[in-house]
Amino acid sequence: MRKVILLALMLISMTFFSYAQQSLTVAITQPQPDAKVEQRATVSGSVSDPRAKVWVVIHPTETSGFWVQPPVTVDSDGTWSVLAYFGEGSRDSGKPYEIRAFANPSETLKPGERSDWPTASAQSKVVRVTRK
Repeated sequence: MRKVILLALMLISMTFFSYAQQSLTVAITQPQPDAKVEQRATVSGSVSDPRAKVWVVIHPTETSGFWVQPPVTVDSDGTWSVLAYFGEGSRDSGKPYEIRAFANPSETLKPGERSDWPTASAQSKVVRVTRK
């Protein structure tokens, strides 16, 4: 009986250790780098853990602002998308933007402006686009 319990505990420990070793990743799949985007454009991607909280942040590179987008819904397969804002009206046409996704931010985020990229358990590479 002791051997069975010991074996069960070892298997549980190995499973937990294996799960803990998997690192969280998040990526943006759309838009592609150097794309031209509309004022409202879908940003989509994937996250390795579908239970993760994902947020998208847009940085107009000609300003010091970073704009947290509306909350992202993550599907059971880890894919996600959000309709993001790239500036206002025609005055922002032709301007450059950076996009980054964050999984499990270390602080509570809400849509609106902030002064920098948030910290998170995982972050995507920066995707640079231009507003149409």
